[in-house]
Amino acid sequence: MNASALFDRYAQVYEEALQAGLRISGEQSAYFATRRMEETDKALRRIDPSLARHKAIDFGCGTGGSTQLLNEKLGFATVYGLDVSPISLSIATERFDDSLLTFQNIEDYSVSQDADLVFSNGVFHHIPPPKRHGSLTYIHSALKPGGLFVLWENNPWNPGVHYIMRAIPFDHNAKKVFPHAAIQMLRKAAFSIVQLRFFFVFPRSVAFLRTIEPAVSRLPLGAQYQIIAVKKR
Repeated sequence: MNASALFDRYAQVYEEALQAGLRISGEQSAYFATRRMEETDKALRRIDPSLARHKAIDFGCGTGGSTQLLNEKLGFATVYGLDVSPISLSIATERFDDSLLTFQNIEDYSVSQDADLVFSNGVFHHIPPPKRHGSLTYIHSALKPGGLFVLWENNPWNPGVHYIMRAIPFDHNAKKVFPHAAIQMLRKAAFSIVQLRFFFVFPRSVAFLRTIEPAVSRLPLGAQYQIIAVKKR
């Protein structure tokens, strides 16, 4: 089943299906979505404090949660949510009736090298490996020279990730992306790597330990990793 059909199938129950896997963490999906934005914002302020926040793209936006947060939490004036699932896009449009947010099929979006940032969470493990370079080329073409790509993916080196993905029905057959493979793909697509960090080490049951996560973010312990890459000028 291709990604369009798969996510059309689960679009109406996306949050429930996602929570089936996240239950082991003791957290709701909103916790992870907010943390990803907070960590992305911290990194952007450190890496490029002068980065324009005019336009962002949420690549593989699903039902739009991250698209809205790119506007609300990161302050991008205009955000495009792109996906291959028509039903997911329809739900996103209904959820977020906001003139600052636009939801479109990836094939219908006009790539014009004008985005300051492209954000993508948990998308590339659903893209067949032979097609990943094409997706990265598309993202590269959507960015301004010097624009940033923020990639979040599940960390195959974390044992809990395998349990979580088996428990999420739309992740059963996903092909996990190892961090070193992601870096190689990005470099092949003419990106320069700015940083690699790992997040979500501790479940809610030992949340008091989360204060040490920044100190161990360079170690491959967390359930997700974040790569920030820049389009070469």
